[in-house]
Amino acid sequence: MAESTRDRWISAAERVFARRGLHAATVAEIATDAGLSVGLLYRYFPGKTELAVAIVERDREQTVATIDEVASVTGSRAALEVLIDGWLDEALEHRALSALVADISAEAGREGALAVAALRHERDVVDAVAGIVARAAAPTVDATAVAVLLVSALDGLTMRLAIDHGFDPRPSVEALRRGLPALLGA
Repeated sequence: MAESTRDRWISAAERVFARRGLHAATVAEIATDAGLSVGLLYRYFPGKTELAVAIVERDREQTVATIDEVASVTGSRAALEVLIDGWLDEALEHRALSALVADISAEAGREGALAVAALRHERDVVDAVAGIVARAAAPTVDATAVAVLLVSALDGLTMRLAIDHGFDPRPSVEALRRGLPALLGA
C-alpha cells in the first residue's frame, strides 16, 4: 500500500475515533472520511483494532522524532522545558485527540495488539525522554524514573483535558517546570 494511502486511512480513523470513540465509530464512517471504499479498508486493515494500532505506532514514531529533534537543538534542561510546554500545547490545540488518547489507553488494557503497541509507545517515549534527563540531571539521578514521572504527569494532564473541557493545564505545567530542578538533582 502506498504510504500516502496508508496515512489517509490512519488519519481518517484518527479523526473518526476522536469524534465518535473507538467503539461507536464504524468502518463505513472511516471509509467515508477517507474518501475510499470499505472493501479497500478491509484489504489493508482487518478491522478497527488494527487501525487503532496504526494510529499508536504513527504517534510513537512522530513523538520520538519530535523529542529527538528538541533534544538536538537545545540544551538538555531547556529541551525538557520545551518538551513539557510543547506536549501540552499540542494537547490543547488538538483537544479532541486527548479523548482518543484516553479511549485508546482504556482499550489497550483489554486488547492484546493494542496493548503491545501502547506499551511500545510508552517505552520508546520514556527512553527518549530519559536520554534528555540523563544529560540534564546529576549523575545520581535515575533518569528513567524521572522520565516515567514526567511522561506520566503529561499523560495525566492530557487525560484530564479529555474529561474536563474547562480544565486549564497551564498552572500544573508551570508547577512541573518549577519542580524540574529538584527532579534533576540540582
